Amino acid sequence: VQSVHEVQFFDKSGRIVYRLTHESDLPVAAYEANGKREFLTSNGSNNLQLNNESGSIIKQFPCNGKLLDYAIYRQNGKAFVSILSDKSFTTVDLTKRKVIAKQTADSTFQLISNERFAAAVQVNKNQAIILQAGSKKQFQVSNGVQILACYSQAQNQMFIFKRNTALFAYDQNGNKSWEKTLPVNEISSCEIYQHP
Repeated sequence: VQSVHEVQFFDKSGRIVYRLTHESDLPVAAYEANGKREFLTSNGSNNLQLNNESGSIIKQFPCNGKLLDYAIYRQNGKAFVSILSDKSFTTVDLTKRKVIAKQTADSTFQLISNERFAAAVQVNKNQAIILQAGSKKQFQVSNGVQILACYSQAQNQMFIFKRNTALFAYDQNGNKSWEKTLPVNEISSCEIYQHP
């Protein structure tokens, strides 16, 4: 249960298991680290904090601006969090509890993620800019598209863009993989299911 200043986790019998301070409209993120649960919460608009199971702060990560979004993902068994603010895109290695990359971004970027990847994406006319863990890629996309989602395909990351009722998939190198126009009135969101 999330309120204005706090989030509470209950077990199946209704007992409060975790109670954390949280000052954001964004959801609290949880992950397993060495057999223990850790949580990411916001203590306001400028910091993301890592909490242990008892609610104690392990470490704070500055957002360098107003926190817009964040996502946890795993690569090679290690947990990472990508943090998007109105001024930067930051990648943190949660295992080492250290910032590994910080890139300039603004409020026109959107955070997209899946279980193995996170990136900040900006689309301007027919150009897409992808920021990911210190790297920056830029490629052409169909004119007037918006970023919608991403998914993993083998070792590649695929980016799904939309324009009206059409979907476009590009790989991480900017190659168009497929395009599909759907018989719907609009596309507002996209959920990707990937079988393990």
